[in-house]
Amino acid sequence: MTKPIIGILPLYDSEKDSIWMLPGYQKGLEKAGAQTLIFPYTNDVDEILTISALCDGYLFTGGQDVDPKLYNEKKQSYCGEISPVLDTLTKLVFEDAKFSDKAILGICRGCQILNVLFGGSLYQDLNTQHPGSNGIHTEHHQNKPYDSTSHKVSLNHDSYLQKLLKKDELLVNSIHHQGIKDLGMGLSVNAISEDGIVESIKANDYNFMLGVQWHPEYNYFRNEDSMAILKAFVKETSEEFCL
Repeated sequence: MTKPIIGILPLYDSEKDSIWMLPGYQKGLEKAGAQTLIFPYTNDVDEILTISALCDGYLFTGGQDVDPKLYNEKKQSYCGEISPVLDTLTKLVFEDAKFSDKAILGICRGCQILNVLFGGSLYQDLNTQHPGSNGIHTEHHQNKPYDSTSHKVSLNHDSYLQKLLKKDELLVNSIHHQGIKDLGMGLSVNAISEDGIVESIKANDYNFMLGVQWHPEYNYFRNEDSMAILKAFVKETSEEFCL
């Protein structure tokens, strides 16, 4: 049987004006049973929809900060570089995925923009706006190596991830300075960090739209939980592909 095609949103280097890709995104999905396609860095609607039609699911990658205008806030000095092209590309792919009920896995920025596209908001900088909760400070931007874990998350009872992974807590890697503030409509929380940051979300009314704040692409080859998430995602696209 032909393997499902996962469309991966590109990473963009503004200094070099070039598209690039972390190999773990592709290799992890390939090991999970998919083949991959990288979207061009464009906001051309016809081009995006033409390529989207080839895909059975989508991986929303990390990258630049989400433009605060998308959640009706002014960009603050502590917000990082934004990419309007990437935001537009992501929104168009998201709308196409909703229309056809194709699967989405959002990682880091991908999780954050999923929340925003469902009407939620973000902390523009965690150290400034959410330095900790109840005396707990979690380090959300760890040093290398990124395949190691840096903090714990709790999986909500009866959540998708708790059922998938069959556990109540995970140790995860963490490389972000923004995070989910107000939860988007129609989303459920799967995981929360020790300092109260939402670490995973899932859409309630769609087949598979899952976001994780951590990075399975860095440790899928040694972390069974990361691999399980990638396999579950690819399985959903495979089932759609067979219909």
